[in-house]
Amino acid sequence: MPDVVALLNPGTLPKMMKIPSGWIGLGFLLCYYSTQSFSGQISLAWDAVAHPEVGGYRIYYGQSSSHYTASIDVGNQTSYTLSGLEEGKIYYFAATTYNTTGTAESDFSRPVQAKVGVTTTAPETGSPKLLLIDSATNQATGIVIQQGSTLYLDNLDVKQFNLALYNYPAATRSVQFILSGSLNMSRIEDKKPYMLFGNRQGDYYGKSVAATLGHYSLQIKTYDQANAKGYLLSDDAISFSILPQSSSASPFVECSTTPVNGDNTARSSTGSVASKEQVVLSQSETVLLEAGEITVDHQWQRVPFEKDFINPVVVTNAPSLNDQKPAVVRVRNIDVSGFDIRLQDWDYLDDSHMPETIGYLVMERGTHTLADGTQIKAGRTIGNATARTTRFEQPFQVTPVILTTVTSVNERDAVTVRLRNIDANSFESRLQEQEANEQVHAIEAIDYIAWEPSVGTIDGVAFEVRHTTNRVTDRPSTITFVQSFCEPPVFLGQVQAHNGDDAANIRHHAKDIHDVDVLISEEQSADSETEHASEVVGYMVFSKQD
Repeated sequence: MPDVVALLNPGTLPKMMKIPSGWIGLGFLLCYYSTQSFSGQISLAWDAVAHPEVGGYRIYYGQSSSHYTASIDVGNQTSYTLSGLEEGKIYYFAATTYNTTGTAESDFSRPVQAKVGVTTTAPETGSPKLLLIDSATNQATGIVIQQGSTLYLDNLDVKQFNLALYNYPAATRSVQFILSGSLNMSRIEDKKPYMLFGNRQGDYYGKSVAATLGHYSLQIKTYDQANAKGYLLSDDAISFSILPQSSSASPFVECSTTPVNGDNTARSSTGSVASKEQVVLSQSETVLLEAGEITVDHQWQRVPFEKDFINPVVVTNAPSLNDQKPAVVRVRNIDVSGFDIRLQDWDYLDDSHMPETIGYLVMERGTHTLADGTQIKAGRTIGNATARTTRFEQPFQVTPVILTTVTSVNERDAVTVRLRNIDANSFESRLQEQEANEQVHAIEAIDYIAWEPSVGTIDGVAFEVRHTTNRVTDRPSTITFVQSFCEPPVFLGQVQAHNGDDAANIRHHAKDIHDVDVLISEEQSADSETEHASEVVGYMVFSKQD
C-alpha cells in the first residue's frame, strides 16, 4: 500500500496570470496518515476547487521545494498515486489548477513533503514551551512561555531576554523559528539549546524587553537534519504578548483637558479649510516631529507646519472609509511652511471623493536615535513603475516599519507605492497605477520614514510603531493598541510586502482609544473582484499626553 499524503483546505493564491472571470488557485495543508510503503508510491488527495472553469489539476514534484523536476496532468480528479519514486528520499509536491481550454494555469499551491519507503505518521504536535532567559546573566528565569502567555514589563527584572525551546522531539537536529508581530524574523538553530535569538558557546544573545512590547505569533518547526532539512518532525505555533504593565490603566497616557493647539484649522491655498483634529506636536534634542489628522476631500488643500523644519519629510496614508470608492493620497509642494494634499480616486472613477480623515507625520530629514537606542530614518528617494532599491546609510538593528508617500505630481494618473524585500539594510519600492493601465509612470519623489518597532514616549507624545502578523486582507481586521489613549490617536499604516498583485492601499475605520479596524482596498479598473491576499501591515500611532 502506498504512503498517503492528504492535501486539504483549498484557498486563494496570488494570480500567476489574469483570467477575466477571476481565477481561484489552490492552497494546501499537509496531513499524514499512518500507512506502510509499497513500491516507491505516494498517494495524494485534495479538496476540489468549486469553480465552473476548472478543467483539471497538475501535480509538480521533486526533491526540492523550490525546484520541481517533474509534473503530471491528473485530470479533473481529487486524488492520485505517484509511482516510481526513489525509496528513502524526501519529495516535495505542489499542485495547480488549469482552465477548461488549457490556456491558463494558477500559481503553485503551498508545497507539501513526504518521505518515500517508510511508515508515515503525523508530525508531532502539541503546545510548545519556551523558557525565558535573562541574557545579561545567561540564566533561566523560571518563567515559561506557552500558548496565550502574557509577560508584563512591571513584573520583570529582566531587561534583555531570549527564549529557549523547552520541549521538542527526541530526533530534532535543527529548529526553525518564524516570529511575527512587533518584531518579524526567521532563523534556524542547528545546535542545542535552541534559542529564538541565537547563542554562541553559552552566551545568549538578547533583545530589549522594553523595545519588543506587543503581541506575537511564533511558529516553531523541528527537523531531523541540520539547517531545517530532512524530515519535518513537528510544526506548531503559539501566540504570546509582552505588555508594559499588569494593571488596566495606561502606562503612558495621562489625559489632558487642554487643547493641543490653539488654532485647530489649516488654511488651504484656495481659501478652503482642512480641518485638523488631534494634532500632535513634539520637539526634543534628538527628534523634531509633527503628527496630526486632517479632513481632506478631492480638492487640493494646504497644511501648514506648526514647527520650524529645515528639510521636512512628509508621510501620509491610510485614509478613513467614509466613501467606499478606492482612492490614493497625493501630496505636493513640500517646503518649510507646509504641504498640499488631496485624495485622488483611481482613474476609472469620477475623482469626486467624500471627505476622509487622514493621518500625517513630518520629520526632519536624516537619521535619528531615541534615548533607548531606537533608530529612525527620514528620507526621500525617487521611483517609477520599475522596482528600485533604497539602501540605508547605517543598517538598522532590526527590520523597521516603513511608511512612504508620493510627494510630487509629475504625471496626473493615480498611483500608489508598493513595498517589498524590507530588511535592516534596504527596501524595494515601485509605483503602481490602476490594473487596467500599462504599468508605466513618470519618475516621482517618494518620502519615507523607517522606524524600528518600539513603544514609548517622545517629549510628551506617546507612540507605537509595530507590525501586524500576515493577516490583513480586504476584510476588516482589528489592530489593538498596546497603550490606552485619552483620545483616538493619529494612525498611519502601509502594506510591508507584496503578496497581492492588484493595486491597493490601506483604509481605516472604527478607530477609538483601544484599537482600529483596517483593510486593504483594491481598485476595480480591470475586474470587479476585490479579494486580496493576506499582508503584513506596518503602522505608527501618536497621541499627545501631559
